[in-house]
Amino acid sequence: MSGKRLVEISSFLPRCLSPPGVVRTIGLSTTSSLPRLRATTAQRFRHNSTSTQTTAEKPVPTGTLSSIKTLYGQEEERENGDDEVRFTWSEKQPSYITEAAENEETASHAFIVRQKKSFDSRRGLDLHSIIIQSPWLKKALGTILSGYPGVTCELDRLEFHAPFEPFIHRWGNILKFNEALPSALLGSGEEAIYFSEDDILKTKAHMKLLLEFLHSELKETTDAVVDFQDHGVCTYEHLWTIFQPGGVVLSSHSETLSGYEFVSGEYLCTDDGPAYQLKLECIAWDGLRFGRHKSDFYLYEFKGMKDITKLKAYPLAFHPEKEQVRHRLVDRGKKAEELAGYCYKAYDGMAITWDEGHRQQRTTASGRIIIDAQSFNRFTYLPGIRTESLKETDKVITDEQKPINETGDSPSEPGHPLNSPPESRVRLSEQLHLISSPLVRGYSLKAKKWLAFFVDHITPIKWNASAFSSLVLPPSEKELIMSMAETQSSGSSQFDDVIAGKGRGIIMLLSGPPGIGKTLTAESIAEQMRIPLYTLSASDLGQDPSDIEDKLNNVVAMVMKWRAVLLLDEADIFLETRGSFDLERNKVVSVFLRTLEYYEGIFVLTTNRSGNIDPAFQSRIHVAIEYPALAAPARRKVWDNILAQQELLGVRHELTKGDLEELSRLELNGRQIKNVLKTAQLLLEKRGGMLRREIVDTILDIGKGGKRIVMGLGS
Repeated sequence: MSGKRLVEISSFLPRCLSPPGVVRTIGLSTTSSLPRLRATTAQRFRHNSTSTQTTAEKPVPTGTLSSIKTLYGQEEERENGDDEVRFTWSEKQPSYITEAAENEETASHAFIVRQKKSFDSRRGLDLHSIIIQSPWLKKALGTILSGYPGVTCELDRLEFHAPFEPFIHRWGNILKFNEALPSALLGSGEEAIYFSEDDILKTKAHMKLLLEFLHSELKETTDAVVDFQDHGVCTYEHLWTIFQPGGVVLSSHSETLSGYEFVSGEYLCTDDGPAYQLKLECIAWDGLRFGRHKSDFYLYEFKGMKDITKLKAYPLAFHPEKEQVRHRLVDRGKKAEELAGYCYKAYDGMAITWDEGHRQQRTTASGRIIIDAQSFNRFTYLPGIRTESLKETDKVITDEQKPINETGDSPSEPGHPLNSPPESRVRLSEQLHLISSPLVRGYSLKAKKWLAFFVDHITPIKWNASAFSSLVLPPSEKELIMSMAETQSSGSSQFDDVIAGKGRGIIMLLSGPPGIGKTLTAESIAEQMRIPLYTLSASDLGQDPSDIEDKLNNVVAMVMKWRAVLLLDEADIFLETRGSFDLERNKVVSVFLRTLEYYEGIFVLTTNRSGNIDPAFQSRIHVAIEYPALAAPARRKVWDNILAQQELLGVRHELTKGDLEELSRLELNGRQIKNVLKTAQLLLEKRGGMLRREIVDTILDIGKGGKRIVMGLGS
């Protein structure tokens, strides 16, 4: 065993041999250590061997002198496989230490150039770094490199290291500044700086030195940068020169052009080969706040020159229509900011979903959506948006009291049932609008899926103002339904049960044969009140009682947050009378009973078999409406309503009053009438022309003998 180690020996010595103030730790080395130890111990403690010897001077107590002691360390040779670094410390200064290279003489120069040994056989030295000392250069570079991340030109010691990214990225600014030096005022606004005549002379002289030196050392790179800017091309080796920290980078996300802020880049090896990694950030809403979301892009190695705009990501400055693109991205960022919180919108276009491995997949979505990133994070295990806090320079505070949009389609509409009280918040700057994420998280009511929606495809809802009036119901029943729904949604009703929190909702049971308007009633209530309609079915909840309860609780939590109408269509399976032997069904009924007891919104149940409902449900239902089969006058109104809707879509008809009277005598329900006219519309799209009685007769398959055969026609 070789080398040295420290050993605590105080435990081996008698306490009488250990006077105060003496350090008990000494150096030992393998075989020769013991004699030295004995000699040292004997020497230190001679005064104890005889009473006639002179008493030794007392050592100075530890840490009491007002002085500094310097020791010099030399790294010991390591043994094979030993990663631990060990030092031998001595009072003697090692011979390899020389005088400091920087001194009063070097401090007088405008800047210091530091060279290092080159391992390239074609050159003897490589440029390591530059130390800027000239106050005039610091002042000039403060303007040239203003806003460049990681550079503070006011420092006493201003260093730049190879490959000198700030100089390369701002090379054009350096040349423009040098050309403008005869002027005493450079820049504008807060960045403007004033130069006296003496300042101009000194700055010109020092800038000339710096430019000449940089041009000689970085000529190949600076010439390449200028060439790339002129021709819009780049090599893989020079990719780092076109991406400037803090600059805006464009990239297509599922064919949607998006803006990002470039943070940093590096060359590395990946499983797919060499690549230049871009670390980018965009602004996104994570459900609680706006923050910076990090993304990594990889530009894989390519040969020769490549068109910069053909790269997966490239600087905005190289886009041929950069100003138009900038305006488009800023407008989209403003729209995304207005969508913060949760809101009710329409959508038609491509969206993003995830497979079982949480990999993004394209899909299409249409219809009504609810944008709600907070609920997305709460009710799914899908990848949400992770953000870091905005920088102080990112925020723009305004005097405007702007609410976070936790509303429906029109947050500014007075009295809107989903309006939240306004609160002041930080508004995003135009630069942040430029790099806002193109995606927002939300829920598709039609697909019943959580998706990521593209902001560009989100539009206001086109409400059907005549939906409720088109219901074929007695006026008194329509008034009762709407009055209760509006009062419940507005929250003005303070009625409560004996037990707080129970019985606050409105439960409606709509029963009757198929196709008479039960589902349409719920849809019309939501449309009239301009709130979402969440449709639930048995297939959405499953069969296991525990799963049903968990899923139902999640749905109820979402619906209550959105203040939506909850529709349980074909609720027979959950409402049937409990028996003595079917324990699983009894559990399901009990789950729904608890849900109805504490639900605080509008819950609409539809059934075709009202006679089989468990008595416990009947006592919890506030409004029960039995829909009779449609009579001829009611069917006539259904024909008129659907034809009027089709006329709004450009489908015109030649049906006379006599035709409609005869058609209304056919025993069709509302769904069948809608299917007849929908099929007729599809035929007209191919044939052209107006809707005639002959087309309707063809669909109904009316024979010459007058026997009318009504087909199923779908649903």
